[in-house]
Amino acid sequence: MFIERAVSADAVVDFLNEQREAARKTGAPRLAGYAVSLGDRLSGVGLERFADGDETAFYFERPEERFAFCGVGEAYAVSTRGRKRFEETARLMADLPERVLRRAEGLPERPPLFVGAVTFEPDERSDEWRDFDDSRWFVPERLILRIGEKDYLIYNALVEGRSSVERLVARFEKALEELDAERRRVVPDALDVRPVSGYDDRDRERWIEQVEEVKRLIGSGSLDKAVLARRVSYRLDSEFSPSAALARLKERFPACYVFAYRRGESLFFGASPETLLRLQDGVAYVEALAGSWKRGETPEEDAALAEEFLASEKDLAEHRFVADYVMDALREATSDLRRDDTPRLKRLPNIMHLQTRVEGRLKRERKLFPLLDRVFPTPAVCGLPKGKAYDVIRDVERQPRGLYAGAAGWFSPGKEGDFVVGIRSALVKRGTLTAFAGCGIVDASDPVKEFDETELKFQAALSPFRDEG
Repeated sequence: MFIERAVSADAVVDFLNEQREAARKTGAPRLAGYAVSLGDRLSGVGLERFADGDETAFYFERPEERFAFCGVGEAYAVSTRGRKRFEETARLMADLPERVLRRAEGLPERPPLFVGAVTFEPDERSDEWRDFDDSRWFVPERLILRIGEKDYLIYNALVEGRSSVERLVARFEKALEELDAERRRVVPDALDVRPVSGYDDRDRERWIEQVEEVKRLIGSGSLDKAVLARRVSYRLDSEFSPSAALARLKERFPACYVFAYRRGESLFFGASPETLLRLQDGVAYVEALAGSWKRGETPEEDAALAEEFLASEKDLAEHRFVADYVMDALREATSDLRRDDTPRLKRLPNIMHLQTRVEGRLKRERKLFPLLDRVFPTPAVCGLPKGKAYDVIRDVERQPRGLYAGAAGWFSPGKEGDFVVGIRSALVKRGTLTAFAGCGIVDASDPVKEFDETELKFQAALSPFRDEG
């Protein structure tokens, strides 16, 4: 059984003793979580700083919405592999009660409990992505949460009948001490890289060949759309500071989700503009984001480019594939399903996209992971038909995507959660940084223009390593 309660520090011992006694009686461990308000303890400290270090960590922030957290360590985890990973995760989660958190003054009713990610495709095998499972969701031992101006520490522990309460309390006290130490730590700010691969003439030629190959398949009638991706690699020439990179990302892309997932020797991070699925107050929200255009250097040029973009039949058609797919994916699981009448522009500092918002009220009997399975991946990162697009991507790209174009986020048991598409992202491992960017290929695609679009998209994940004034 899983229980969380917000408590003051002086009640920690009593709370853990209660959970240990309950575990003894039932013979089953309990995942006990307790929360304390941090007051001004972290005033002026970005939570991305807690992504530094060697422990497993997951950082997630929506800068414009003033919501952020960083989870460190693992108290409990659910990991699955294979084509039925969503179904298997749902089965393993089935014994969680509908309501895990008890409401406390100043603490949201359902803050994040599980955090993690799923790869773009299951059953990939590569050394590059070895540190990440097909699907892994874990309860952090320490979760530092910021909502508006208020900060909290939520400490989670698996309590068994023979657990040492003294040891658990000592871990909690150490976590509080680490918060104070973090305020004094100096974060390295130097982020220097040099290109290794992905920026020569052969790379452009190879891309053009790949796009033409996909267009031939589309012309044959076996495929409507496929999303192809490029990668570029760099060597890190200075000590890599995840927190420095993330701080720059959230400053430069405040309208995006800034995220990072550290496990083993690897760190996957990015600034995603795309909401895959958000569940809040019983409402399911999905963002159809497809179609891309460069920004103008002046307001007048930007307005002219936006008008040109909104009249692009190629981009409108590509966008419709995604919006219609999302509507179909949500139709059976929701009521009062609705979408924007026409696509709107989503402007980022260096690029703009066509956006259609889709939302509906989740039916009572519907659960999170079956819905996530229906939505993911959308044609914005895969293609249509989905199965054929998977095959084409695998055959043409010939390199596993891992967490790139996968899903990352958080959820609490019941119907609360927030998941983003793992795009505008990069992987850091063993001194190498690999960035990823993709484009939707349809019959009207121009290979050279699509190449230039990937160059725009690379800018997000690479921007922390470039001086942008």
